Amino acid sequence: NIKKRSDNGIKHLTRPKILIPDRIAEKVHDVKNDDIARRLFTKKRPKTMKPMMTKRPRRQCTVKQPSLPCAPDPLKYHKNIGMKVEYVGRVPTSSTAPFTYNMMPADNFNDALYFLNQNDGKIYSYDSSSQSVAEIFDIATSDVPAGLTLDFNASAVVGPLQTSRIHAMSRGGKDDEVYVVFTSTTLPAGYAAAQARLPPEGTFPGFLCADGPHFARDLYRLGTDTDACAKSILVYHVFCKYTVQQPNSALIDPTPFFALEHQLTMGHLGGGVVTLDNGSVLYSVGDCLLYGSDGRFAPQLDWEHCGKILMIDPNDGAYEVVAKGVRNSQQFRVSKLYGKKDVLVFMDIGGVTAEEVNAVPLDHITDTTEIENFGWGRSLTDGKAREGSFYVGPDLMGVLGTEPPCEGRAPTDEDGFLKPWIQF
Repeated sequence: NIKKRSDNGIKHLTRPKILIPDRIAEKVHDVKNDDIARRLFTKKRPKTMKPMMTKRPRRQCTVKQPSLPCAPDPLKYHKNIGMKVEYVGRVPTSSTAPFTYNMMPADNFNDALYFLNQNDGKIYSYDSSSQSVAEIFDIATSDVPAGLTLDFNASAVVGPLQTSRIHAMSRGGKDDEVYVVFTSTTLPAGYAAAQARLPPEGTFPGFLCADGPHFARDLYRLGTDTDACAKSILVYHVFCKYTVQQPNSALIDPTPFFALEHQLTMGHLGGGVVTLDNGSVLYSVGDCLLYGSDGRFAPQLDWEHCGKILMIDPNDGAYEVVAKGVRNSQQFRVSKLYGKKDVLVFMDIGGVTAEEVNAVPLDHITDTTEIENFGWGRSLTDGKAREGSFYVGPDLMGVLGTEPPCEGRAPTDEDGFLKPWIQF
């Protein structure tokens, strides 16, 4: 594109104006000889090089960057991967009508399978040899730790689908032991306070609901005395050891060892749990907020338990934060990924942008010198919340289907954040 003109035998050269896309310019400035790159693309032309010719209008072209969708790539069909489902039995639940029960499989045991009727507070055990299911626990008739209140009325704040009087279950530290997590409106006898507490009252105010918006003095304690679109009650997730009595697998001799404060609302209650070989428990709390939220700041604050994975010692109730930025994981599994080292694999339920499947080496999680960060909640570094490999914007809680909005893709190699193993 260099134009030449001869005037009295002298050649004058003109250099065209070059418009460089930002992405290319960034790469240019990455080269070793940055001074050359800077002079080549940014230095102004000396006046002595001004051409002695009549200027013509120059064409300027811009390179339009392709817009990437604010959504994960579609999962592709794989002809060699499939699943076959066979009927083997049924859980004898008392209610089968839609939206009247809340069932969950506890499948993170080595050689046992349990089903939790979370709403009714019952546990069923599956016998693979006889392909039969038997009830082994009922909060109405079985041993429950003193001080717990499990017969609370949650109908004012949530329906049966989110009422979990028995919230989770995992294998214990011994062969004849299991851990059961209850949801109670009171603490166990002997407890003056929970080991893990919600943020101080009034720390996080905000607005919610599309029909308002309504101001909430405390987003972690919405309460019931409000005309907003959502309400909540303060509850405790109480962890208890049980002995499994044979031959009927009944659960006896409960001993509470840990309690955390939570907000029972139409939101993110967590519940992913797995017991490690040393008897300690990994537990996903959930972000403790109403649906439609971007997590606010607590999931990124190392001293808060909401939006975290905790490692709990059943012997003394001590706990540590081992991962942060987790929205609402409800299932954990430790597997040997590709037949090699132990890996914690967990699903993290997303909002409107991305569902995550995360996989991280177990020794990275349990090494608390560095807290693994999966991105949910507003970072104190840049103020952005992350869902999958995307940024999500500030929210209006209580709005389903559009909140929090996606604001674009995050860099794939973003320092300080772990990207999902799979997203969809």
